[in-house]
Amino acid sequence: MGGMSYPSYPPYPSPLDPFAPPPRRRAGLVWLVAVAVVVVLVVTGFVVVAVRSTPRPAASPPSAPTRTGTAATSWVPPCDEQDEDRVTGPHTGNASAGDPYLCWAGGLGYDALSYDVAVRVNPTTAHISGHAEVVVRLTEAVDAVHLDLLLPASAVTVDGTPARFVHDGLDLAVDVDARVGEEVTIGVDYAGVPSIESIMGNAVHHEGNELLLADQPVGAVTWVPMNAHPSDPALFRAEVSVPAGMEAISVGRLVSHGPDPGAPGRDLWVWEPDEPVIGYTVMLAVGHYVLDGPREVKVGGRTVQYLAAAPASHADPQATLDWLGLSVRAADELTRFAGDYPLSSLGGLVPPMYVPWALETHGRPVYTSGFMDQGEDRVITHELAHFWFGDTVTLAAQRDIVINEGLAS
Repeated sequence: MGGMSYPSYPPYPSPLDPFAPPPRRRAGLVWLVAVAVVVVLVVTGFVVVAVRSTPRPAASPPSAPTRTGTAATSWVPPCDEQDEDRVTGPHTGNASAGDPYLCWAGGLGYDALSYDVAVRVNPTTAHISGHAEVVVRLTEAVDAVHLDLLLPASAVTVDGTPARFVHDGLDLAVDVDARVGEEVTIGVDYAGVPSIESIMGNAVHHEGNELLLADQPVGAVTWVPMNAHPSDPALFRAEVSVPAGMEAISVGRLVSHGPDPGAPGRDLWVWEPDEPVIGYTVMLAVGHYVLDGPREVKVGGRTVQYLAAAPASHADPQATLDWLGLSVRAADELTRFAGDYPLSSLGGLVPPMYVPWALETHGRPVYTSGFMDQGEDRVITHELAHFWFGDTVTLAAQRDIVINEGLAS
């Protein structure tokens, strides 16, 4: 899964545990459970058949977008359970990059060049409203570009002109009229409260007024329209407006932060990596954090911006920052084996809520506090190694993740 995870932390109970004590004599209860499971499976089968028999909506004019509402809830079904029309889409532009492990992700016929995102976040409700400018170059003769986005799109433009689009699940199909080799800019307005499950669990972590959007492979599509397949890196810039006094932490260099000139009582945080990013390495954390940085550090002779974030609610944020500070020496040591440091930023983030993993988000990995509590310093080296193997040299296909994880381990 992109990052390290230890089965011994925490000790989840497992019905498949070979060392579990023998079952007691509860035949009656087992029988009732078995009957209930059969009933649920039968009902689920009818629901699946009904859903699959529903035709995909046709493309609609820009004055009548196909999705409305403020709440967005979805999940990532296994590829062999997705309908063929959901994978290929309604246009000649393909709604998938063709990866059998990520058949929902990306699209064919274009190369994503950059994502410029401006979002307004209400951390209490987890509501996000945003506008993104996505620049792509057509590589095939297609009449639609398929992006990945969870939150409902309300309006789409192509080179400033209102465009027809279909938003179905994670697939945002946008009509384009351009030739191979031409660049087009797709503007997307969207808003909602994200919620989505993946193999790592819920990609949206929300407790009180603390919000974390991070996951592999769907974390970024909770708030950024993009080609989420890891084979297509692109430049990235994010402007994040949050209530004054709160921090908004993302990936890359912190370009600026201060009062939001367009919204009194709010602060604006601007983040921008100098190098292209891939989808699952983009994260966003909004809440109350204690920061170490931004400051300059030397990594293998290269000067980069360092910034680490520890939750203000923890008993000893400085201890967390000290642990994250091991990243500088770890990254420097890695240059001896992997070559020049490939990014313009370095750091890390420990969120206030529990997450059962660590993830190599671009320049600033996310770590569960449990790794620090158990003295698992090696997890820092593992996640930073992904900056070379995974974040810079990217996956051509999701099945190649065994190479990423093998090299980082």
